[in-house]
Amino acid sequence: MGRERTSGSGLETELAKYKGIEIHGGNLRVVFMWRRIRCRESLGLPITKANIKHASLLRAAILHEIKTGHFDYGRHFPNSKHATNYSSAKDEKLGALLERYKPLKAVDITPMTEEKATPWTSALPWSALIVLPAFYYPKTSNCYGHC
Repeated sequence: MGRERTSGSGLETELAKYKGIEIHGGNLRVVFMWRRIRCRESLGLPITKANIKHASLLRAAILHEIKTGHFDYGRHFPNSKHATNYSSAKDEKLGALLERYKPLKAVDITPMTEEKATPWTSALPWSALIVLPAFYYPKTSNCYGHC
């Protein structure tokens, strides 16, 4: 009853045209790399030529956003279980991390430690002095490498 499908006909040839689109459980799934992790998200769309084209355009938009640094996982896949695990690149800025780090290191910083800051480091916050390794500090003339 009806025509038999050959391996190179219809939807399979359409699917082979686009990289990063695959079938998973009767639905289309988009595959891409983000932050050195392979991400695979099911779109919940049935397998049709129009949906395959839509999935490829979505993947192209995602890859473009990743390259430009504007990708937000939760915006593209709000119902994904990974949406909460992967924050966008702009969420964790250095200032925000520094504010979280200060209370943790407050016990280790004494007023004497803050006084030891050299003139060029006095403009830096005390927490930046802790983060910088010792070889970043300028050597004084009488130090001879023992400081």
